[in-house]
Amino acid sequence: METPTYHHSPLLSAMDASIVWRYADFVLDRDASEGVRVFTETQTILDPSHVLHILQKYPEARLGFLHHLIDTKKLKDEKYHTELVLHYVDEAVKLMNAGDADHRDTLNETRAKLQDLLSSSCHYQPHPVLTRLQGTNLHVEMAAVFGRLGEHEKALSMLVHQLKDFSAAEQYCIAQSRVAASSSAKSNIFLKLLKIYLRPPPGGSEDDIELAPAIELLSVHAEELEVSSVLALLPPTWSLAIIHHYLRAALRNSLHQSRIKRIQQTLLRSENLQQKFVLYKLSKDMGPIPLAANRVCCVCNRGFTSCSFTIYPNGVMAHPSCAPNPSVCPLTGTVFQAAHASPTSPAPAQQYRL
Repeated sequence: METPTYHHSPLLSAMDASIVWRYADFVLDRDASEGVRVFTETQTILDPSHVLHILQKYPEARLGFLHHLIDTKKLKDEKYHTELVLHYVDEAVKLMNAGDADHRDTLNETRAKLQDLLSSSCHYQPHPVLTRLQGTNLHVEMAAVFGRLGEHEKALSMLVHQLKDFSAAEQYCIAQSRVAASSSAKSNIFLKLLKIYLRPPPGGSEDDIELAPAIELLSVHAEELEVSSVLALLPPTWSLAIIHHYLRAALRNSLHQSRIKRIQQTLLRSENLQQKFVLYKLSKDMGPIPLAANRVCCVCNRGFTSCSFTIYPNGVMAHPSCAPNPSVCPLTGTVFQAAHASPTSPAPAQQYRL
């Protein structure tokens, strides 16, 4: 027998919040999804905290409303994000403890939602989530929370030693390097991974270090790994043949960066000379610029209390703050071209600060 569907359009169009509160339980008792619609599509403004209080007796509806607040309304309140994350943590732990093969697909789906939430949201409180994850086998999720806390070594160690997922560890470094504030911070995250590869796990021996992933990391990400820092980490027993691919790529990148820097310096010197020539030509063409005591700004009609002014090719003078566009005269509206546009075109205004 099919469950009847209840449609409550009068509640959705109600403008009085008291009506929604009065009949919410009636709808929720009969259809949780329809009850969520009462709160998400109503025409009246409802306090989310009050709605969540009402939905304490209806877990399914509460979950739907939390998703509405975060996914649709884009609210950033950490209490909502934290509750949603903790819900999926508890659900995943419950399914894992059940150990039922019939629930494997549901577990995978729940973990996928949890991992997506941990990677996409920066508004949940990491410490309560980490506390809830302790003692579970949700290592991928725990690594994500460690990453949120900036504890990259713990995150990478978990991916490498607990999960043996070297690809995930590499992707973690790539993701963190994209948001790194500097090139040194970017290099540092890859060095942490290399250090973990070359360090035995707790209770392990030298035979347990991850040589193959370490060599591959050096080969693939040579540009991100600074040579002197890498050489300080490598075991003394390694021969040059093991790392010759890395050294060749790293030195090639170092030479490339050095050449790029020299080119940039040359271009900056050239641009500086061009600007000096433009200023020299303007000074020569215009000659001395008299600034009489009774001279006023053409825009605000106030005098010049300091030797900071903008002068246009047609002789119009203004305060720099009154004439933000050096290519357009604020008095006549005449448009002046850039100095490099044409040899015969008048240059834009020049600012003087003495």
